Amino acid sequence: MTRIFSRLAAVAVAGALVTLPAMAGGAAQMGKLKNVKAWLNVQPGSPPRLHVQGTVTAPTPCYKATASRRDGEAGQFVVAVTLQEEPQGMCAQVLSDISFRFRADDADTSIETVEVVSDSDRKRISVLTAH
Repeated sequence: MTRIFSRLAAVAVAGALVTLPAMAGGAAQMGKLKNVKAWLNVQPGSPPRLHVQGTVTAPTPCYKATASRRDGEAGQFVVAVTLQEEPQGMCAQVLSDISFRFRADDADTSIETVEVVSDSDRKRISVLTAH
């Protein structure tokens, strides 16, 4: 029991996000992109808008996900999803899927695919069109 307590104390002092060994497999899940969708709204009355949304796995529910455009190769539209810990008191140490949304106004109507990237995952998705 002393060994486990010492291990936990070391983690708390170092400020690491690592918890018990049972959670070690969860590290591979952090940053995983899920349920990613993209659509181009070309309905009359407003400029074309590209919408991208989904979820990204964070180490705790106390994170915020932001999505922004990132430079890619010519002709590529890349959305980068980043996680930032939000200051709070106590927070459950459980993997959590955090929602993200991105919108580009005056989007190029010829966009057919979008690449969404996080620190550890990458998804290329087809863009649907809403008329």
